[in-house]
Amino acid sequence: MKYPNLVEEHKQYWCLEAMARGADVTPELMEAILNGDELLMADEALNLARYMMCKPSYLFSPTLSMLNNKSSRHRRWMAELNRDLYEIWEASKKGDYWALDYMHTNKRIKYVNMSLKFQDGRQVMYAEYKAVKTDMTWALGHIHEKQHKPRGLERRVG
Repeated sequence: MKYPNLVEEHKQYWCLEAMARGADVTPELMEAILNGDELLMADEALNLARYMMCKPSYLFSPTLSMLNNKSSRHRRWMAELNRDLYEIWEASKKGDYWALDYMHTNKRIKYVNMSLKFQDGRQVMYAEYKAVKTDMTWALGHIHEKQHKPRGLERRVG
């Protein structure tokens, strides 16, 4: 049996070795699972879903999960990504390393292509959305970390 969402997660973001580690199987067995030649045991599947931070029902669904541009929830998700991109863009204008990295690599291109497909009503895989969201979250996390100033004692001029 093939798991289309698991296969797409691998194509979009997860390397074979990380997935194997999450399921506690060898990379060779994970490759056979992705090819549809082997099945995961129940405990391995649950461990992998926990490791990949998603629901087992999504990961092992027999059908590929897609975003729908008629869904208000999916449109809201895409609007959030657009706001996140604007925040990254603003940080890049200030010379932030992580923002510049995002803006000048294929990460931004992946977002733009996915956004255009969604706006045109073409199919966007949920795994593709998750990969783009993760890239943006990482960039924003680093940007916000640099902007954070811990509380300290105020210096008084005396």
